[in-house]
Amino acid sequence: MKRTFFTIAAMCCAVLGFAQNPKATKIEYESGKVMYFEIDAATHTAAVTWNNKVNYEYAPTPEYTGDIKIPATVTYGGENYAVTAIGNYAFNVCDKLTSVTIPSSVKRIGELAFNQATALTSVGFESESQLEVIEKIAFFNTALPSIQLPASLKVIGSYSFGSCTKMTEVTFPANSALDSIQDGAFSATKLTSFTVPASLRFIGSMVFQNTSDLKNFTFADIEHSQLECIAELAFNVSGITAIELPSALKKIEDGAFYASELATVNFRDNSQLETIERTAFWGTNLSTVNIPSTVKIVGKEAFASCGKLNTVYNYSENVAGFDATAFNDCGAEITMCVPFKPYEQFKALYPEIRMVVDLEVYRKGALESIAEEMKTPNTISDADMERIEIYIATIQSTRNFYTAYSSYNAAMSIINKQKEIEETLARILGSLGTKQEGTAVRLTGSDGKSFIFYAPASVEYIKVKQ
Repeated sequence: MKRTFFTIAAMCCAVLGFAQNPKATKIEYESGKVMYFEIDAATHTAAVTWNNKVNYEYAPTPEYTGDIKIPATVTYGGENYAVTAIGNYAFNVCDKLTSVTIPSSVKRIGELAFNQATALTSVGFESESQLEVIEKIAFFNTALPSIQLPASLKVIGSYSFGSCTKMTEVTFPANSALDSIQDGAFSATKLTSFTVPASLRFIGSMVFQNTSDLKNFTFADIEHSQLECIAELAFNVSGITAIELPSALKKIEDGAFYASELATVNFRDNSQLETIERTAFWGTNLSTVNIPSTVKIVGKEAFASCGKLNTVYNYSENVAGFDATAFNDCGAEITMCVPFKPYEQFKALYPEIRMVVDLEVYRKGALESIAEEMKTPNTISDADMERIEIYIATIQSTRNFYTAYSSYNAAMSIINKQKEIEETLARILGSLGTKQEGTAVRLTGSDGKSFIFYAPASVEYIKVKQ
């Protein structure tokens, strides 16, 4: 599953054959300070570029050393031009460049702009920055220990900070507009924690691959997070130990957390997750996992080789979307709590897994069914139905008899309809089993009167407290 940086190395090497830049213009922007720009007369803008006299195949631009402050405007031919971009390869392999200050006028940092500027330890953005895009490999293999990215930034390109082996921190302002982090953007760094803004929608492939020091990954505002997709191998072989995923997340792609240190993953109650693709959590340290009811697909070996996995709370009824190998080679004996309806199908799909019905899920489903049945004129109101509570206690050492008690503190108008309630419950649940064996559920009114209905003995129930 591991990927290498072969593609990136090839891209870096590809620039070696480039010759002089015919579009570069040398401009003295301050007394004794020169920089090379590509001038766009039509838009009156300028982009920092690489030296047109030194072939950067062999040497960096000589003038690009030490601490540099890029000007917001330059004058050429008697006219002013706004500096709106740092062009492709502008500071490529400038290994004596130590710091750079980027003006607020810059909207784009191009491909390989600071690639392998191995002495670069500081990048600063002036206030009110308009930067929107950092393109691929822009800061690849620099010496940056940290960076604070501006609120205007929308896209972090592929491998833009890859192999920055001294980078431990990346921060975003509270009002960040970040939309996507592309493939491998922070791979092979020394990040210890990472907090993403609510605006982020996409985490690309291998973004945090081989980040063994990355332990904490959080969301700045998880309630309003817009994250929809975690792409393949995003956290592959990372040090991440726990993560709470936002409700907007719909897709976890192949190997997203493959062989990571992940021990805890939580999906929020209103999760919209639909897909957990193959090997998504392969070989992690998970002991417990909740699968939301919205999940339609759990792919091949999605949780395989999780040696500590012992409990799965599966709220999905989409049996057809679950692959038979999803829980292969897990060292511990697994108990899976499933909804009542697909119990037998899940039991057949995973014969090696102890299959039980989560009574809280069963209770919720039963009450919803009862409420639906009761929605006829002159019966029980929605408000009264909310008062119904079913509690089930399992008698240990036996599986053929369970006792359930319910306290039904409703108004007298409801108690007077006890017979109607009993008939409805019997119709919904009573036909599922026999009076000799099964789950006996006793509903008791405030007047002390009660009645009983049954659930089948073939189903194993447990009381789940989460």
